[in-house]
Amino acid sequence: MEIGTVEGSVNTERFSFEAHRDVEKFDFVTVKANTEETDWLLAQINEVEKKPVNGDNSTERYKTVADASIIGYRYKGMLKKPRSVIEPDSIVYYADQKLISEVLGLDEDGLYIGHLVTNPDISIYLDSEELYKHFAVLAKTGYGKSYTVSVMVEELLEQGYPVVVIDPHGEYSSIGLENQELNGDMKKRFNIEPRGFPVNEFSTNTVLNEGAESLSFSSKNLSAKEIQQVVPTNLTNSQLGVLYTALKDLKEREEYTFEDVIEKCMAQDSKAKWNLVNILETVRDAGIFSENPTGLKNLVKRGKASVINLRAVDPDEQEIVVFKLAKEMFEMRKRGELEPFIMILEEAHNYVPEKGMGKAVCSDILRKVASEGRKFGLGLGVISQRPANVAKNILSQCNTQIILRVTNPNDLKAISKSFEGVTTQVKNSITGLQTGVGLVLGKEYPILTNIRPRKSKHGGTTQTLDKEEVKEEITADSTFHEKVPKKEEEKEEEFVKIEEDEKNDEVVDGFSGEAPDPKGNKESVVEVYSPPVNIMEVEGFYDGKKVLYPIWEVSTKVGKVAVDGIEGKIIDKKLNLTESAEKIINSLEEFSSKAKIADNTGISLSKVDKILDQLDDLEMLEKKKNLYKHVEGILKYPRNRIDTEGISEVDEKVSEKKARKKAFKSLDSDVERCELVYKMYYRKEKNVYDPYIGEEI
Repeated sequence: MEIGTVEGSVNTERFSFEAHRDVEKFDFVTVKANTEETDWLLAQINEVEKKPVNGDNSTERYKTVADASIIGYRYKGMLKKPRSVIEPDSIVYYADQKLISEVLGLDEDGLYIGHLVTNPDISIYLDSEELYKHFAVLAKTGYGKSYTVSVMVEELLEQGYPVVVIDPHGEYSSIGLENQELNGDMKKRFNIEPRGFPVNEFSTNTVLNEGAESLSFSSKNLSAKEIQQVVPTNLTNSQLGVLYTALKDLKEREEYTFEDVIEKCMAQDSKAKWNLVNILETVRDAGIFSENPTGLKNLVKRGKASVINLRAVDPDEQEIVVFKLAKEMFEMRKRGELEPFIMILEEAHNYVPEKGMGKAVCSDILRKVASEGRKFGLGLGVISQRPANVAKNILSQCNTQIILRVTNPNDLKAISKSFEGVTTQVKNSITGLQTGVGLVLGKEYPILTNIRPRKSKHGGTTQTLDKEEVKEEITADSTFHEKVPKKEEEKEEEFVKIEEDEKNDEVVDGFSGEAPDPKGNKESVVEVYSPPVNIMEVEGFYDGKKVLYPIWEVSTKVGKVAVDGIEGKIIDKKLNLTESAEKIINSLEEFSSKAKIADNTGISLSKVDKILDQLDDLEMLEKKKNLYKHVEGILKYPRNRIDTEGISEVDEKVSEKKARKKAFKSLDSDVERCELVYKMYYRKEKNVYDPYIGEEI
């Protein structure tokens, strides 16, 4: 269909034309070529503007002028640019589907990720083999990054490829469930059906990540170099001397464990051993090493995704897990012990930070995988919302890139430096992309794509920490429903402010000095934790005052935490534990040994040992030598509503937002609700009775 006429000067790169019909930015158009190799050239509109018409004889005051870049033509399988210019005054036409698909090289045998934004009849495919040359998916938080990666994982699994996903937030396990929200219109529009895919989930923390298989690595015969690589700090020369001496003695044995290394270090006569042993015990207590490690061959199966769920795992421990996985699986792949597979690295800026942004334990091995992995059939997927914080040499080795909306100037600069084809016009386009729209780079020409809906359930919905429920933002061109936090930049700035405020929090004793003044609550009824009270013990305080002390009760997806409303500390946790962990907790009414716990619960001693370590990390246990007891706090008590008339209240010094942030950082889990609840104390003059511990304080 004719849409306009070329006007003004032309060259081999671009031309302008007066449009006689409605045209839009990013539309594909075609003009007659001035070469024997092809009849038609494909071009794309960069910009459209209205210009005043010169001359008194014109009946129109304005005309529409479009600027177009020449993409070229396909000749003998190659995309070529013209060497001769088109004729002035050439007729411009809309490009048809066949020409667009041919010139852009859209292969229907690839991974189907969506539709061309300007022409929904044209499907966009990625070359699956190209992903072994690494790929990157980059976007600011809330604009479809993880959703897009999940679409790619679905396609890889359908074509029988093995995938391993490093998942810091527990978002990807939902790939195993079908998308029940996929409506008939979407199914028809994108020609897809809902389905779940084969998924195995692994975690070093199976207490909170229920359903995940335990992930651990061999603790046997670790060398000095291997130990140096996994400890979270650089060892001093003195500490290295202690370590090498210990290992020299142990090498006389056929087999030794990590615990043996610690014991040998302890036995040496050197002051340096104390800090070294402390470091080694930190690694041991993380539960990452075991005498019965996970068989890594089980992680790489054709058509199956292995999700490494690191939710609620300490960041230092995450780095060790990623290091061990990448190192051991890369070596196994080089020896041909594993199928070729793709490893997807979510939150990549935490594992391969740019210079000056810190260094992770796993940085060096991931850089090696990026530079050598393609030769051995190990593809790396780099996923991040902060491209500026990801090592540039990692990004630059990603042959395929999908860029969704990015607005931060530093991130845009990092993208333009790392990837070819990111012109000023492309950068300007990236800042205005709608949710669910991505720019696919890596082909001969950037392609603007509407990402298709997921076939599996979406598990990575973005949630804010604000009280207000996040509203769904679905743009006209968006192809999937993703909850996007409004004013994302404001939220990030707010979190930075919260962290600054936390550093400056004044620690206040709510009971020092004079009795606090009543707050003058808007509501006269509040929620109070209500322990059983011994009347005889409280009797001497009845003619004094009752005082309410503030506690923030924060509910998350993995359970509740109580945050002290004055000091801002987490004082109790009540988490959604696995059945085995719950059994162990319920058995710990008094101090018990591991053997006794195993007998009482019927759980194997090795499993009891691991679960106790994880519960201890979560600060849910009291420990005396080798005996354990469950620490119960304020959350065990029922809540009652009471009238505050005549009762003094201590003003909370910690805001709701700070309490939410504290809980979020502690459990790495989205906050669902935050409520102000109170503890009740009995006070007479300067004496205070605490009914929660049954004595004066």
